[in-house]
Amino acid sequence: DALVFKNGHVYENAKVFGNAITCGHIYGHARLYDNAIVAGHVYDHAEDFWKFVNAGRKLGHLHVNYEDVEPYPVTFKKGNPKLTDISNPEKFYYVTEMKFAGNSKEKDKSTVFYNSNIIMTDIPLETYKYIVNGKPALEWVMGRQCVKTDKKSGIVNDANRYAVETIGNPAYPLELFQRVITVSLETMKIVKNLPKLEIRET
Repeated sequence: DALVFKNGHVYENAKVFGNAITCGHIYGHARLYDNAIVAGHVYDHAEDFWKFVNAGRKLGHLHVNYEDVEPYPVTFKKGNPKLTDISNPEKFYYVTEMKFAGNSKEKDKSTVFYNSNIIMTDIPLETYKYIVNGKPALEWVMGRQCVKTDKKSGIVNDANRYAVETIGNPAYPLELFQRVITVSLETMKIVKNLPKLEIRET
């Protein structure tokens, strides 16, 4: 709680609205501000306080409920589920490894090969600006929704089994991919609309 507001009562009064608001609520999802929030700095603009609070709440709700957001309407170059007669959903949606178009030197991240049945295009490059632990959130999804064998244990991690046996939806990996596009775009929209942070040293 090194953040000090010139109008400190605004921060304290926020607690009357139920759950106490902490610096984490305000800045937890905006990593670009981390280096600026250090001990001994004062934030002069109390009028912007609620903008940060509301942004933090929106981001928290968006990220916690990521599985409930609308899947982003990608363009299906091949295998549009709405236009395809899918007799065997488990086979149609089975994914072993999602890959970008292009090559290792120059990847085209606007196009993703989901499997031999499905190719998605027109993926907004803005999507990849939402970074989680050093990597775009969407690329984490691509890396997890696959079939992979652990070299040491020999255990097979099959995202398709989880989709079918636990979720009850063979299309879950695809829909999760689309939902994380939505989450990424909305996240960047919220972060970009945050007020400019102006601080002064005490």
